[in-house]
Amino acid sequence: MNVQCTSDLISEVNSQPLVNATENTNQASSEQKSCLMSSSLSELTQQTLIDVNSQPFTGLDALKDNNTLLAYQAFNNSNNSNDIATNDRVLTFYPSVQSTPSVDHSAMITEFYERFATGRMFPSLADLRTAAYEYGKKYNVALTTSKSDKTKVYLICKHGGQYRQNDKRDRKNSATGVASTSTGGPTTITTSLTDKQFRPRVRRSQKTGCECMIYARCSKDSFWMIRKSIAEHNHPIAEDPRAYAMYRSLSPENLLVVHRLLRERVGVSHIVKSLRACGVTNVIAKDIENIQQDMKRRDVIPVQDSQQVTTDLDKAQNILAAIEANHNNNTATENVDENNTSNNSNQTN
Repeated sequence: MNVQCTSDLISEVNSQPLVNATENTNQASSEQKSCLMSSSLSELTQQTLIDVNSQPFTGLDALKDNNTLLAYQAFNNSNNSNDIATNDRVLTFYPSVQSTPSVDHSAMITEFYERFATGRMFPSLADLRTAAYEYGKKYNVALTTSKSDKTKVYLICKHGGQYRQNDKRDRKNSATGVASTSTGGPTTITTSLTDKQFRPRVRRSQKTGCECMIYARCSKDSFWMIRKSIAEHNHPIAEDPRAYAMYRSLSPENLLVVHRLLRERVGVSHIVKSLRACGVTNVIAKDIENIQQDMKRRDVIPVQDSQQVTTDLDKAQNILAAIEANHNNNTATENVDENNTSNNSNQTN
């Protein structure tokens, strides 16, 4: 294509008078540049399509399977004070500082290489882990420990590696027990378990082979030096701050309120709804259930009788009504403020 454009240029210049030679030369040169540019763009577009089509989409499937991520809708009441009244006191939830902005991938990669550049030194392993946690929480990227000992540590993306099928032993179809006969001698009793079906748990793996990682080693001076770091991910970055359990946590104040409500036998769904109404959007029902199970293991939640169940249900209904009333009042106040603002602007005009 370059030879053809050059020969066309020479023939056109030779066929024109000397006066117009310069003008025609410039025009032909611009045509040659546009010809070369269109060829380069065509080749670049073709290669881009090949690269895009060759990328895996397992990360998108993993996000589609998580209904919690798709059904997320936060209550934006972080600027309002939200008090929930019970029979004997007022419980206040403090708004969460979590947000779900769109991830700036270029800024994320740039900051990664600034924080974890090769040769960067950290005073201790705890400082390195803290820096990785803060970076991951900022951009909603989960960096977990793959290997670690006294001299080295590998921090990889949660979606790194490939799924490995566990080789579990085949379940036995029969159970053997020992019983005594009337003569006193032992006899073997075989019970068939074929009537009981074991259904394996089916769960899609979240591993996509992501290569994002941090490799550091401990030096003789007890400093931890970054030996290798990769910032790029091969999967979409989740925008929901509840995507990873390591970043779902309650503040000490909100945790005390949750303990108080659980001791009063308030339902998990009611607690989650009250948290969301008060701006705490970084927890899910599973987190409250885990807190509840931990309290039961430590016997913090006592065994209740039928009368106590009725009382606790009444408390739960009262709390839910207070939450809804508080949320409606905040919404009405916002609407009044908007109407006043619009009226003032109209009067000014």
